[in-house]
Amino acid sequence: MVTPTGAVMIYAVVTHADAVLIPRDEVAEHVPFIALTAVSTLVIALLPLRIRGTTVLQVYEDGIRRRVTIRRLRLHKYDTFVKWDDIEDVAADVFLVHTKGPTICNPMIRLRVPGPVPTVKLVPFDEENEVAISAYALVAEPNMLIELIRRLHIRPEDRHLVGQRDAVELLRPLPLRDRFRAARGVKTRW
Repeated sequence: MVTPTGAVMIYAVVTHADAVLIPRDEVAEHVPFIALTAVSTLVIALLPLRIRGTTVLQVYEDGIRRRVTIRRLRLHKYDTFVKWDDIEDVAADVFLVHTKGPTICNPMIRLRVPGPVPTVKLVPFDEENEVAISAYALVAEPNMLIELIRRLHIRPEDRHLVGQRDAVELLRPLPLRDRFRAARGVKTRW
């Protein structure tokens, strides 16, 4: 309640509006309140920038590294490395966000591993035997990312491709015509 009231007061004083909450001759008495309100408004406006997380996914010839940074009151860093040979299954999943309007489906990739992931490295979407990759938080197109991970998991002979200069081309989506062919079951470039 204080922040919107102070914001209106600051706006009224700055624009010399006639309809103000404080009479003009009493403004000097309320300067500390207006200043405190201005600072609290700025802090509240910048708070969402402080409370956010980042996810970095790195694909190597010998495995996948996921680095997650979660900023809440403290900074939490999680670094998980999974070797290709330790992955049992690569599965597509969705994280559902229920709103008053439509439900939002955010794509996720789950890497099933044979043993439990150490609890120190678990992030909120992880499970005991699964490492979750938030594909919606990454720059790459989620379908191409999961296909690349599946390809490198199934074909060890292709893992050297991630070390080459044109490795970014592995994440470039197929032309629309090829995607339609793949949807119909016609063989594509892989």
